[in-house]
Amino acid sequence: MKTERPFVNFNVQWREVLRRANVGKWRLHDLRHGFASAAVSTGAPLYAIGKQLGHAKPQTTARYAHVADSARHELTEAVADLIMRKGSTLI
Repeated sequence: MKTERPFVNFNVQWREVLRRANVGKWRLHDLRHGFASAAVSTGAPLYAIGKQLGHAKPQTTARYAHVADSARHELTEAVADLIMRKGSTLI
């Protein structure tokens, strides 16, 4: 997409990127949400994710980062396994 003209409306270029990638409709903002959710799934702390996204408040990052059901299930299983192994010594 080489052009000699300056970007006047990035939406035109963004639509071309989506068309070439054949991924359907995405907003640029969706990339931020997707990044945050993927980062949470890797176990990255919200503080680090927020810094990467430029958030001043952790609450903002928490709204961006949606934890997948599978990740929540894995967390529950891991905690249950720990409790079964350690028993009452955890409390």
